[in-house]
Amino acid sequence: MHGISLTQRERQVLKAGAWKRSARGKGNKWQMLRDVVVFCALVPWTTTSLEDAMLLHRGISHRKTYEMLNELERAGAVEALTISDQMVWTATEKGVKSFIQGDQELIPALLAQAVWTLAGVEK
Repeated sequence: MHGISLTQRERQVLKAGAWKRSARGKGNKWQMLRDVVVFCALVPWTTTSLEDAMLLHRGISHRKTYEMLNELERAGAVEALTISDQMVWTATEKGVKSFIQGDQELIPALLAQAVWTLAGVEK
């Protein structure tokens, strides 16, 4: 029997569907927390830059993003590190395991691209 080969686009559609299914029943707040962890897993963020990015990405206020960061830090899902004399937020291994099922490869390409665009990594 011959294997069926999927195109890159078809694989991304399947990945996006799996991403949505993995959030079913977990509520909007959990999905917002997952977005914060995803952002921090892909790019180190200052508090201000992450607040701005979440406002643009999901319409979440600066105050709410800050509250979520504190909740996630307390739970051990994100941590503050000093890189080049600047405090930045990054996801911990626990955060990646808890919110992304341990594998950044599961993050849909469109979400990753949005993160990198908001971070100014892509031009």
